[in-house]
Amino acid sequence: MQPIREFLAHLSAERGLSQNTVASYRRDLAGFEKHLLDRNGRDLLSADRRDIASFLARETARGMRWATVSRRLATLRSFYKFLAAEGIVPESPARDVPMPRRGARLPSVLRPAETERLLGGSGEGEETSARDEAILEVFYACGLRVSELAGLRRGDVNFRFGFVKVRGKGGKERIVPLGRPASRALTAYLETSATARKGMAPDKEPLFLSRKGGPLSRSALYRRVRRAASRRGLSRRVGPHTLRHSFASHLVAGGADLRTVQELLGHSSVATTQVYTHVENRWLKDLHGKFHPRA
Repeated sequence: MQPIREFLAHLSAERGLSQNTVASYRRDLAGFEKHLLDRNGRDLLSADRRDIASFLARETARGMRWATVSRRLATLRSFYKFLAAEGIVPESPARDVPMPRRGARLPSVLRPAETERLLGGSGEGEETSARDEAILEVFYACGLRVSELAGLRRGDVNFRFGFVKVRGKGGKERIVPLGRPASRALTAYLETSATARKGMAPDKEPLFLSRKGGPLSRSALYRRVRRAASRRGLSRRVGPHTLRHSFASHLVAGGADLRTVQELLGHSSVATTQVYTHVENRWLKDLHGKFHPRA
């Protein structure tokens, strides 16, 4: 649809959003467009406030997370605001649609003992590559998003001073300490992959190579983390974002201030980082309930 193409071009060219963010907008709009066709055969230009409200209600009923449903609404608000500014629709039908109420869902994190089990070695009968060990260590040591780790290049790692240069959302760069275990794991992996890297320039060379010599995809990184967690006896579902949440929660539990954790995570607002104080409080409550004689 032409308005969608124009809106996505606006996001990319004028607002400078990343390809991944633009792709999320595209998926949200495609989902709403399908909802309109299924519901009453309407299109995006004739949709009204009730159509948007029913779409959000359907997504919530399907078990979508609050953050996902809220992003859907934010997408529709931006889309119709753009159409109204361009004179394509008279006014935005999404303007007065309220944001869904947020539940008290806290991020899933690993306990320190679970982290040690995941990072402490292979499971029974498991043969794990040096690359996969390095992936796990870097995810936990640096608290990276899966897209950030997938985009790392060899030249982003400074072994001498022990840090990684990370490109986050909106192309913002930040420096994150690497730590000794992750540094050792990366060194071992780079030694095993040295032959495959001959002739590559460090500033363009992917840090984690696929079998074809290109960067590992985000889906491949998800599979490797989940497979390692399953093989090492972790019963819950563990993915890259679990390690990011664990990184932040363990820092807060260890006494790190929120501003520091905010910078390390690449959050634009400290309000986003505050959830990890609630995680720490939940842990304290669990420990009190388990060990205090009058809990």
